[in-house]
Amino acid sequence: MHDLLQEMGQSIACESDDRCLENYSRLWRPKDICHVLENNMGTSKIKGIFVDDYHIQGEGEINLDPSVFKKMSSLKLLQLSIMYKPFQLPHGLDSFPIELRYLEWYDYPSKSLGSKFTLGNLVHLSMPRSRLEKLWDGIQVGKINICLIFYVLIHPSIKLMRF
Repeated sequence: MHDLLQEMGQSIACESDDRCLENYSRLWRPKDICHVLENNMGTSKIKGIFVDDYHIQGEGEINLDPSVFKKMSSLKLLQLSIMYKPFQLPHGLDSFPIELRYLEWYDYPSKSLGSKFTLGNLVHLSMPRSRLEKLWDGIQVGKINICLIFYVLIHPSIKLMRF
């Protein structure tokens, strides 16, 4: 039943929009997600990016700009549950949006969560099989309240050395 409701909601969302991805509040189709992230087309209207697909069909890896999430100030859910690693961050990542509450990224490609990363409203952090060595770069003074995160999964990020 849940799958039918999800499909119906997605169908309605697709019909009500003019296929202008910048106007979508939720992205779930791998093709759309790749297009938005690769071309840095995110907007403040996007509240959720969800892909629970074990692979994305395409032409290999997609290199993301360090500021890929900068314009997505309303992003609350980011789930990239992909076993095949299409998204790469060759120049690192500046930051995730402060409004982000749910972060799940299989095979996260970077050594940290960004130079300006703060926990903000985050309640779910799941980074299985990531390359994380530390959660953030630099010193986080007065911003840390790790007790607010209800769920943390960073295993097996065997190189993670410190919070």
